[in-house]
Amino acid sequence: MTTLCYTIINNLMAGLALHDIEARIPCFYHLSDASFENTEETIDVVIQCRDADVSFVKEMLAPFV
Repeated sequence: MTTLCYTIINNLMAGLALHDIEARIPCFYHLSDASFENTEETIDVVIQCRDADVSFVKEMLAPFV
């Protein structure tokens, strides 16, 4: 397992991307104070996933970093 830590934009699209990641690969994630309303604030995300899925997670979250 690999642990990835990101600070991402706190908006609805980021929330949908995280739900898509969770639905498509086996992983665990933790969010700090996320409401996913359209704001310009950021949230911290910690994702644990298989080594083989790291590139998928990076690709999915790239627009929000």
